Amino acid sequence: MHASVQSHFEAFEAALDATQLPADRKKLMSAAIRKLADLYTQWHQTNSSRYGDEITRHVQFLLQELEGCPEASKLGPDFRSRLKELHEEIGVPALALKAPKAAPRPRKTAKPR
Repeated sequence: MHASVQSHFEAFEAALDATQLPADRKKLMSAAIRKLADLYTQWHQTNSSRYGDEITRHVQFLLQELEGCPEASKLGPDFRSRLKELHEEIGVPALALKAPKAAPRPRKTAKPR
């Protein structure tokens, strides 16, 4: 496995372990992280688009999981920026990721009559 790939995902998994997510969610996300590391290695070795598609799917899943938990959502921006750096370093094309959802705006209160 490429050293940058390994260090990126080890750091992300360590940050995930430090969150207060329930154990079952952490286990699910850790499995996805380990799978991502394997997919990046396979893509780097073969340059096959099928691995790129799987990478996009797994990253999108992880980002959705991060957005679902207020504490874990703090990891999202760092995860995205480190992925970008990783892609630039090992020559992986940029991912077509959906933008994070904007925070809901407070509703306007009705004017008193």
